Amino acid sequence: MVLNENPCVVRRLGAEDVELFKHLRLEALRYEPDSFASRIEDEIELSLEDWLKRLQDITVFGVFDKSVAFGIMGLISDHSVGKASQGSLVMVYIQKLKRQTGAASLMLKEVIKFASETNISQLKLCVSAENTAAERFYSEEGFVEIERTQGANKCAGNKNDELVMVRALNPA
Repeated sequence: MVLNENPCVVRRLGAEDVELFKHLRLEALRYEPDSFASRIEDEIELSLEDWLKRLQDITVFGVFDKSVAFGIMGLISDHSVGKASQGSLVMVYIQKLKRQTGAASLMLKEVIKFASETNISQLKLCVSAENTAAERFYSEEGFVEIERTQGANKCAGNKNDELVMVRALNPA
């Protein structure tokens, strides 16, 4: 699917989207466990109220093809007193058949717009060094590696390096 031929929509998820959010998050943990610090065994036990609280605490965007969601991207804001405002990009997931379509870029664009409008001056993320596709995507989107922690990402019994990447934003 090329997004220009079949336009997709990115929008912020709300309480009415809790089941959709839960479904995509558990799907991400089921099919891409090495990409996340969280484990499906822990999150599958969460109550609906827990999932609703997450949607309140984390700004989550979804990408839709017609009315079917196939990806999520979350933003955690840190507006601590005396600190420059920073946001952390979390829970990034696109279903495998929808990757390489531009959907991740569309979601990131909306996250950046939202972050800028809420005076976040920098986005930060962590990614496994083994996930070269994600690392390449983030680099192409203007993120730079600022830290590499050896063995920090425990995937499939292995200890992979974790990269911390940042991108400066221009607040609105």
